[in-house]
Amino acid sequence: MTADVSNSYPGAPTAGHGGAGRTVMAVLGGAAVVVGVVLLFNPVAAARTLALLLGLALVIGGCLEIASGWDSDRRIPEIVLGAVLVVGGLLAAF
Repeated sequence: MTADVSNSYPGAPTAGHGGAGRTVMAVLGGAAVVVGVVLLFNPVAAARTLALLLGLALVIGGCLEIASGWDSDRRIPEIVLGAVLVVGGLLAAF
């Protein structure tokens, strides 16, 4: 018994990759390239942007740590660690 997998299912809709989605992705990609070039030639802005992103990541991680520790048996250490991450993230951002 063999299966003919070369032909697509006749009732299946075709994958429509085009239109607005492709345009939005092209605009976002172009914006990312422009931001990258600007940061490449301005190291102070690059360091500031990196600090903001690191701070944001630490704040989000701290909030997640607090949320995960809220219902666990080891509540106090996880909440303290989350608070330290949030404070570190705010210090890095500012």
